[in-house]
Amino acid sequence: MFHKVRNAVVTAVLLAVMAPAAFAGGAQLDSKSLIDVLEAKGILSKDEARVAAMESNDSKLKIDATIFADYTNLATKGYGGKGRKRGVNLTRTYLTGRYYLNDTWMMRLTTDFSAEPTLGKQNAVYVKYAFAQGSFFPALRVRFGVIQNPWIPYVQDHLWAHRYVSKIMPDRLGLESSADAGIGLAGRVLGGKIRYQMAILNGAGYNNTKLTNGQDESIRLELRPFQGLIAEVGYRTGYRGKKSFNNGQTSFSGLTTTNTTPGTAGIFGGRQRMVHAMLTYGSGKDYRVGVNYIKDKDRAKQYLETTAYGAWGWANVVKTSMGTLGVLGRYENIKQTPYNSLGSLVTNISDQRRVRVLIGVELKPTKGPVFTLAYSTEKYTNLLGTGGTAPGTIGATTTPGRSKRITRVSLLAKYHF
Repeated sequence: MFHKVRNAVVTAVLLAVMAPAAFAGGAQLDSKSLIDVLEAKGILSKDEARVAAMESNDSKLKIDATIFADYTNLATKGYGGKGRKRGVNLTRTYLTGRYYLNDTWMMRLTTDFSAEPTLGKQNAVYVKYAFAQGSFFPALRVRFGVIQNPWIPYVQDHLWAHRYVSKIMPDRLGLESSADAGIGLAGRVLGGKIRYQMAILNGAGYNNTKLTNGQDESIRLELRPFQGLIAEVGYRTGYRGKKSFNNGQTSFSGLTTTNTTPGTAGIFGGRQRMVHAMLTYGSGKDYRVGVNYIKDKDRAKQYLETTAYGAWGWANVVKTSMGTLGVLGRYENIKQTPYNSLGSLVTNISDQRRVRVLIGVELKPTKGPVFTLAYSTEKYTNLLGTGGTAPGTIGATTTPGRSKRITRVSLLAKYHF
């Protein structure tokens, strides 16, 4: 403590004495220069100068922001007729503050600006992340608060790495939220060849952190057998914030409380079970390709059984005077079957099918915003909830033969500062 006080006092005095002369001579004087002078004059020992340098460069509070914006031309045709929309979207604005208390503890707060018409306003601000994190050793990191979902943020932001162009399937289909209130554990062993992340969550997502009668469990296990190859498996189970015994249910069967009133929506208290699997290979920041598979049985919120698989990839191709040019793409094949209000799959109907293709060209300047020109098309066959009864109700159906296609051409940008 004495050394810290002495260092601070001496540095402050020297700054007061030397700064006017430095400015008068047109020179720039920084903390490193002052510390070098103090060491040269013998006022600080070499060890004290090293500690002072570390402390002068250590900012405990770090703030950054990320903005996703695009100009999109969207066309829809098929069942329901033709339609077209175009304009500028400000899809996400994240403002993040991180405070590092010491080598073990840090706190994070991230706000999320997005469109939310259900609140009666076109734009709203949510708390996306708000947690304390304790990093005790490589095999154990603990988070408490509104935390990351084990699967979506890691795969979406670090492996796919193009969230501003497209979400990954679990996020895009609404199969789970990217963040939620809960307690999380993460770590790595065997030199990072085996990594894990798990969480106990409230289940309803970061924009609804209410208490319920049942929590969700989620886990992601990662294997890195050799450089470049990553294998991921994930499992989620729970009630998505919907388990309640105050919704007028009339029966209870096993772990599923159901509403059996004909024509009323909701398998109240129904459970979701979802399995992820992914295999991906890449080389640092140069390229990455992957394939993934999802099986989701959701009797809690969407009342759908979803089976999906896809392939994706991106690569930095060539460096130019303007920056690095790259390419990216995604293919997704999705099948969805509705449940009725008794929690049973609807039989003798056609499954809704969705096939999506996305391709893009990316420009990544050395400094400044990143841009992608992207084209995507998604075809829906045997539409859900069109001219029939919605999933989760008696008589839930798809509509065989009814289809539509949505096509987008977008110029997308990501700003980070």
